[in-house]
Amino acid sequence: MAVTANDINTVKKDMPRPQDRDHWAVNAISTDWQGNEIVKADPGASKSLYLEYIVITCVSAITLVLNSDAAALLGPFNFVATSGSPLVLDLRESPVQVPANTALQMDGSGAGAASIYVKGFTV
Repeated sequence: MAVTANDINTVKKDMPRPQDRDHWAVNAISTDWQGNEIVKADPGASKSLYLEYIVITCVSAITLVLNSDAAALLGPFNFVATSGSPLVLDLRESPVQVPANTALQMDGSGAGAASIYVKGFTV
């Protein structure tokens, strides 16, 4: 069996200073995540979203991927039906950077109920 590993763009060195950050949090719920649904809109020209804390809950047998313009950022995460167990990612030590001027999106392998909570900041 083959394993596919994806690099994750994290920020540890040269992290933006706290006073330069615009903090935000978003919660999104859907019964059909197919088609790269927008979780957090793009922040505007020359700005990037940074993801610090993510909670995904899903009660369907689907695979979810966090994307930016269809480029995978995190995942795939596989869920089973009726589990309801949350996936919790604490990224505060090394936030994941979404490429500049792009939205945070989530894509699903099929229809299924899932929710996502994301806490982060924009610089």
